[in-house]
Amino acid sequence: MPLPRASRRRFAILPALLALWIGLSGARCSAHTATFASATVKIGSDRTFTVETRFDLLAFALNDTPTRIGDAPMNALLDGPSQDLQTQLTEAAGRFHNDFQASGGVVDSIAFPSLADVQAWRDSPIKQRLPLMETAIVTGHLNPDAKTIAVQFPQILGTVVVTTEVPYQEPISEPLDPGALSSAVSVTPGAPIPTAAPTSKPDTTAKPVSTPAKPLLAPIVSGASHLAPHVTKAAPRGNVQSAPAAKLPVTSVSAITSSKPAPVGSTIPAIPNGQTKSATAATKLATPKPPAAAKPTEPKPSAPIAAVVSLTQKPAAVTETVVTAAAPPQNHWAKELFGFVKMGFTHILPEGIDHILFVLGLFLLSTKTKPLLWQITAFTVAHSLTLGLALYGVVRLPSSIVEPLIAASIVFVAVENVCTTELKPWRPFVVFGFGLVHGMGFAGAITDLGLHRQDFLTALIGFNAGVELGQLSVVALAFLCVGWLRKRADYRKIVVIPASLAIAAIAVFWTIQRTIASFASL
Repeated sequence: MPLPRASRRRFAILPALLALWIGLSGARCSAHTATFASATVKIGSDRTFTVETRFDLLAFALNDTPTRIGDAPMNALLDGPSQDLQTQLTEAAGRFHNDFQASGGVVDSIAFPSLADVQAWRDSPIKQRLPLMETAIVTGHLNPDAKTIAVQFPQILGTVVVTTEVPYQEPISEPLDPGALSSAVSVTPGAPIPTAAPTSKPDTTAKPVSTPAKPLLAPIVSGASHLAPHVTKAAPRGNVQSAPAAKLPVTSVSAITSSKPAPVGSTIPAIPNGQTKSATAATKLATPKPPAAAKPTEPKPSAPIAAVVSLTQKPAAVTETVVTAAAPPQNHWAKELFGFVKMGFTHILPEGIDHILFVLGLFLLSTKTKPLLWQITAFTVAHSLTLGLALYGVVRLPSSIVEPLIAASIVFVAVENVCTTELKPWRPFVVFGFGLVHGMGFAGAITDLGLHRQDFLTALIGFNAGVELGQLSVVALAFLCVGWLRKRADYRKIVVIPASLAIAAIAVFWTIQRTIASFASL
């Protein structure tokens, strides 16, 4: 039964308000791709740290977020007077210095992108396309008693994906909410584990040193031509101390090959920095033993991270120091996964206006639940496929191609909603094709985050799950607004056509805008 005229007018307000919200949101939606900021925290063996933060420089200089700012103000800043650009960069550098925090360390210096960096990007012979991603480098040192480090970035940067690298530990990646402090990461490279020495009497006969066949990473003392024979003692945090020789700093890690057995009492030549050779995972050096003594049983090697060994002619025990990696927090994987789920969700709601419009276009034409589920399933499978392929580097398209295609797919779905009254059998296949394109758009958000390969699967699962939750939330909100009108005969007239026309108009504008920007970057 059709609604009375007054009721139709009242209910028509709902799609009108929806179209107004879409229009205001669409006006903010820029032609460039919003990119997440990323940071890499590197802890040195000398207890120094470096933080390299890659972010949208122009958005930060204008004190706005990458998802909210448009191209116009950034282009105005680029094309305006150099003095204005310098002023904005100076003010931005001050804000970065004030808002960046390193818990457990002291910041020594911050290298912020300069006016020359921006002008070099702008004046490059190859036409560049927004956003302008630049890197700020923070250097500092840990506090003497610091056992962990955590970092905090300016809130205006938005979500920042932080990867922390500590010697002899697996890198730890974590998406941070805007302005949030990262999880505390242990900065202790490892713990020295002394091995019990044999108590047998020495023998003056030189015997070869046995070498097992597993690889070994050994810290090399920089600047030393050889390691003199001495007794190595276990030291805290993996440092090596010798007696009577002075303590030598470990500055680089290399791998050693011992293809021939070395006689007892010989010295081990140092390997120059940059050269590597293969070696064993846990090298046990034998001391002189009585001829009649049985060959001692070699202990099982502990975690093969690094080992420092020494030779001695003294009858005293030989000490083997093995540096083992500290285990990451037990709940780290779950926390990292949840962080990527939040990233995927916010990439749809509220930041992914174009993806929201596409899902609404699917919802409007389908008056029944089953056809709608078929379309959403086809879209999900398709964008999950290309998201995974792009993340692992199998296939990837530039954003100058992907973004106009995404806008064009929204136009197609919206226009079809106006031109047809029923769902065609081939529409799920068309939606699948558009899903492949949208998956490339999703991939652009996480492929440039500097993630290590062991974090790819977690990022893929978490981000994709968040995207699905965001899309389902869009469908649920649409049901709450107009779902109860879908059985009405005039549902198409008061809901489908007005909302689809608004979506099509905005998507046409995006298609033209993004196409022009893509051709301008050629």
